[in-house]
Amino acid sequence: MNLKKIRQRSFRRRKADAPDAPDLMSLIALAKAHEAAIAYLEASLFERPFTADALTSLFASPAFTGYALVDEAGDIMSYILMNQVLDEAEILSLGTARAQQAKGHASQLLNTTCALLMEAGVCRIYLDVAEPNLPARALYAGCGFSESGRRPRYYGAAPQRQDAIIMSKALDGHKMINETARGMRLSDEIR
Repeated sequence: MNLKKIRQRSFRRRKADAPDAPDLMSLIALAKAHEAAIAYLEASLFERPFTADALTSLFASPAFTGYALVDEAGDIMSYILMNQVLDEAEILSLGTARAQQAKGHASQLLNTTCALLMEAGVCRIYLDVAEPNLPARALYAGCGFSESGRRPRYYGAAPQRQDAIIMSKALDGHKMINETARGMRLSDEIR
């Protein structure tokens, strides 16, 4: 499966699971045309965001893979940026627009991305997260990631440097299918 040429997938969220969620979201593969929107979101979400130049380089890399959940208007609600080499992938950034946070979009995107990577033959996915970022660590743990290492004093500037927690997840076919199906149904029709 070519992850860069994924067809658009639409999801209908069950209202019982997320009553405030929009009726329809679509999963898209990120492309050069999305760089400006991702740069804007990165700047609004992170203390040390990817710059526009860094995103241009990243999107041009043959190892780059990225996805987003978009609403019916095509606005990005949540996105994930990764590098994939052979059978491993590394998450470089995962963000959700502030107005869309706490609605389950990041976990849905992360679980769906893992399922797509597994279909493409990826066996393991990695990321690092600042130790004090408890909400992000909880999100990753809830999606099946576990701590696999630590980079001491990796984030921030002296004297407030923070450890990076390395988390990873083995991609197991049966578990991935169940995680992706939970709370969402694939739909071929946009309503």
